[in-house]
Amino acid sequence: MKIALVCGETSGDGLGAGLARRLRELRPGVELAGVTGPAMREAGVDSWLDHGVFSIMGYAEALATLPQLLAARRLLLARLRDDRPAALVGIDAPDLNLRLAAACKKLGTPYIQYVCPSFWAWRPGRAAQLKELCKLVLAVLPFEEKLCAEQGIKARFVGHRLADELRGGPDERAAARAALGVAPEAKLVALLPGSRRREVKAHEELFAAAAAQCRTRQQAWTFAWAAPRAGLLSAAAAELGPVHVGGARLLLQAADAAILKSGTVTLEAALAGCPQVVAHRLTGMDRLLVLPKLGKLEERFFALPNLILGRELAPELMQDRARADAIAAALERQMAGAGREATLAGYEEVRAALAQDADRRAAEAVLAAAG
Repeated sequence: MKIALVCGETSGDGLGAGLARRLRELRPGVELAGVTGPAMREAGVDSWLDHGVFSIMGYAEALATLPQLLAARRLLLARLRDDRPAALVGIDAPDLNLRLAAACKKLGTPYIQYVCPSFWAWRPGRAAQLKELCKLVLAVLPFEEKLCAEQGIKARFVGHRLADELRGGPDERAAARAALGVAPEAKLVALLPGSRRREVKAHEELFAAAAAQCRTRQQAWTFAWAAPRAGLLSAAAAELGPVHVGGARLLLQAADAAILKSGTVTLEAALAGCPQVVAHRLTGMDRLLVLPKLGKLEERFFALPNLILGRELAPELMQDRARADAIAAALERQMAGAGREATLAGYEEVRAALAQDADRRAAEAVLAAAG
C-alpha cells in the first residue's frame, strides 16, 4: 500500500510525522511519500517536495510566488497520476490541499483532510467542498465532528497530538529553564510574533513596545523571542532580549507568560502551561480581503484554547484593539495570582478534551479509508 501525505507548513510537518510513524507500526511495509518537512522525512516519508515551497502567508505573498506554486502543483499532480496512491492525506493547508482533492476525485483516489478547515469561522463555502471532495475529515477539535455532521461531511474526531506530547507541570518547566539557562526564580515573558516574515513584520514592533511598557512597571521581568530561523527578527528587537531560533516550544515551557499571534501556537502555549495574551494584526491585501469576512472581531474567539472551551482563557486583542498599552495591561493581569491559577486550571480542561492518542486514531482512520 502507498499513501501520499501533503503538508504545507511547519505545524503540519509535526502532524504528518506522528501519523507516518503510526502508519508504519500498524501497517509494516506501507510506502509513504509526498510533500514533507524535516520531521516527516525523519519519520521515513519519501519527499517529492519540501513544504517550504507552499509555506506562504496571505494574498500578496501568494501572488508574488505564483510561478513557483504552479510549477510545484504540476509536479504533485504528475506524481499522483504516476504513483496512484491508495489515498492522499492533506494535512491542514486547505488552500493547497483542497485543490489536490479535486484532482484526486478525477483520479479515483480517496482524499482525507487531516485538520478540518475552519468553515465554521469564515469561508463557509468550504463546507460544500469538503462534502464533495473528502472521503473523511480528521478533526482535531472536539466540536468539529458535530459541525461537520450537520453539513453532511463524514468526519472523525481524533484529538490533537500536541496534547499527547506536551504534559506541562513543574518538572517540564524546570528542565526547559535549565536548557535555556534561565534562573528558577526569574520572571520570563516569551514573545512569539510569528513564523513567516510578513507575520513578524506585522507584530514585532508591537510586541516590543508592549514589552517595553511592562518593563517600566515590572523591572524584574525579562523577555525572550522565539523565531523559526535566524535573521527573521530585527536587530532592534534582539536588544530587548535573546532570540531562540527554533526553540518556540522550549521557550513556552520555560516562560511565566507569553505575548503571541493567533494560530496553533496558542494551543501549544496552553498545553505548555504558559498564560498568554493573543494579539493579531492583518495587513496589506489581507486586511482588505479577509477582514470584512470575519464580522465583529470583539464578538468571537480566535485563540484555540478559547474556542475549545467556549470561554476566554487567553485575552484576545485583534486588529485595531492590538495596541501596546492594551497588550501590556493584559499581560500584567495574566501574570497575577488568582487570574493565573484560573487560566492554568482551564488549560488542564483543554488538555483533557484533546488528549486522545491522536497519532494512533488518525492512522487507524486513514488505513480504514484507504482500504
